[in-house]
Amino acid sequence: MADDLRVPVSNLVRNVLEEAFSVVEQVSEDLGGVLDDVLDGAEEASERYSRHRRGSRRRSRRHARSSRDDDSTEAEADVPSEPPAGAPASGDLFAGIVAWQPVVLHAPQFCARTGASLAAGERAYAAIGAHGLTGLYVREDALPVD
Repeated sequence: MADDLRVPVSNLVRNVLEEAFSVVEQVSEDLGGVLDDVLDGAEEASERYSRHRRGSRRRSRRHARSSRDDDSTEAEADVPSEPPAGAPASGDLFAGIVAWQPVVLHAPQFCARTGASLAAGERAYAAIGAHGLTGLYVREDALPVD
């Protein structure tokens, strides 16, 4: 090839190497610009997410405050008026239960075994059947474990 171009081999090698380094340098600069753009976009997305989360927390706190400020008659409406049908539970009610999951209740419930009222914040056990949670809750001292 050097003979076809009528240049010494050393000049041809030097020119090829200079072009190769030039291409690598250009690609590096372009890639650096792309990475800078990606990082800038990621930082903007992170800031938007943080603002959204802060706004969500503020809305949650406002909602919690307004819920606490509601009069007690509304709070009493959330309490179930009676135990679920079949409580105290018969043995058949627990036939499909495969496990018990300890929980802290968020809302008042009734013990599926004794019919006793379970208050929000109280520890209880949620019944798990073959297809997931069953909606049954039992006090720890009434847990039907054989």
